[in-house]
Amino acid sequence: MRRIATAVVLVLCLIALVVQPARAQQTRDSRPNIVIFLADDLGWRDTGPYGNPAVHMPSIDRLARAGLVVRYAFGTSPQCSPSRISMLSGRWPHATRTEDLHTPLPAGIPLLPALLQRVGYFTGDMAKTHYGPNGERQFQWYSPETASALPAFLDSAGTRPFFLWVGFHEPHRPYPEGRPSHAPARVRLTPYLADAPGTREDLARYYDAIERMDTKIGTMMDELGRRRLLEHTLVIFLSDNGAPFPREKGTLYDSGTRTPLILDGPAVVHAGTIWDRGMVSTLDLAPTLLELAGAPVPRDMQGRSFRALLDDPGTFRGRLRDLQRAQLARLRRAPAGRAHGAVQAHPHRCLHRPAALHRGRPRRQPFVSRSSRPRAGRPSHPRAAPAVRIAPRPARAL
Repeated sequence: MRRIATAVVLVLCLIALVVQPARAQQTRDSRPNIVIFLADDLGWRDTGPYGNPAVHMPSIDRLARAGLVVRYAFGTSPQCSPSRISMLSGRWPHATRTEDLHTPLPAGIPLLPALLQRVGYFTGDMAKTHYGPNGERQFQWYSPETASALPAFLDSAGTRPFFLWVGFHEPHRPYPEGRPSHAPARVRLTPYLADAPGTREDLARYYDAIERMDTKIGTMMDELGRRRLLEHTLVIFLSDNGAPFPREKGTLYDSGTRTPLILDGPAVVHAGTIWDRGMVSTLDLAPTLLELAGAPVPRDMQGRSFRALLDDPGTFRGRLRDLQRAQLARLRRAPAGRAHGAVQAHPHRCLHRPAALHRGRPRRQPFVSRSSRPRAGRPSHPRAAPAVRIAPRPARAL
């Protein structure tokens, strides 16, 4: 009898050893790994999926073909640190008191990696951070390298679901001297840049930096594939702000705040889709990822999940109504020259009608009266600015 009892105990132990890993595997399958590839100073129009075939970027092109391309995605600031902190916190830059460039994250504000750790995620960041010590310590792992450090990060994660923030330095300046590999004659000039040899050569070096980043992305994707992790991993590619050229980075034109946004992975139901029915804000990135990870979204988080876009792009409308109300309210309250740190001060980007998404122009009455001379019985100071009036125009092709 003792032998039989011993045999039964051994069998039960073996069954437990087999079932427990299966349960762990099932938990990992239901919660995707998350990898964010963040470009530094990449303009939205300087990528193949957004209409620029002159830039050699096969890895990002492949990601776009297999995933979801959001046509109209915008950051919350045209500068690096406010934009990045907003993505990770799910709050407007002015709400975290980081609206000015190089302002570190204050203490006491949780970021996405800290919130994911509460539900069992292993978190890490690579290369450029730019959110300060209070943000950096919310990650469990860091490397100044990118592609070469990925195997070490994956080994450290083990069987846990992971979140990896890859902050590339490319295509930020400075660029290496010498002859660029991209032909200056083939670069695409925007109308506001001078068509001069120096401009074209500078753009060609900028394209070279984008290609270097793309090569690293390809290496990292290959490593994920070699470890059979791609089918469990949501990969996101975007930029923090516009390109480092006049009228782009640091401005409130679309070229300063608009970003490419490409998503691919198990959460993307309709692969190979280009969604252009409305706007998506990078403010909504954190709550979306928390929802996908099964983590609670803090009540004070100002972003809203766009998981519905991943499930059914055909019925998702974006943030047009919410952003229009917020933009108009903040525009009326913002002091001159300070609106960029909090929100885009261009309400014509938030019209309800997708056909007029980027062509409307805000019309305002003059701030002062028609005559600069004071009238009898009336104060000499200028009148308060009236409400903004919006005149939509037909949409323009990308």
